[in-house]
Amino acid sequence: MVFGEAGTGDTTVATALAGQLASGLWSTEVSDPGPFGDKPAGKGTAKVTLTATTQSFDPAAKASTGEFWDLDADWNPVAAAAGKTATMKLTLTPTAPAGTVVHGTVYVDTDSAFSGVMGSELIGIPYSYTVG
Repeated sequence: MVFGEAGTGDTTVATALAGQLASGLWSTEVSDPGPFGDKPAGKGTAKVTLTATTQSFDPAAKASTGEFWDLDADWNPVAAAAGKTATMKLTLTPTAPAGTVVHGTVYVDTDSAFSGVMGSELIGIPYSYTVG
């Protein structure tokens, strides 16, 4: 979670910076922190602006589980109990010309049955190959 505190005038800025930030749905909430005493919060307006730079989905990579963060894709997760393993298959179908060196990262994510569409990236596994 990232929180922004009231700044100068009516401006609040909250920034999330990291080497990796999870793809998927991000949300915001605007609220008056109070205190309100015996009266409800006053009416007002808010303007929210979001700027994000993310990695795109690699159309050459298809996981047997689907893509959790691509809301238009099918998703068939595997489950692994604590201390156990599960297998998913990744198929790479490059469209680049022969001889092209391709680099990418496969991210393994987890979700929570309690959260709906929230998850965490467990690991990013880098890969590299030459199109033959």
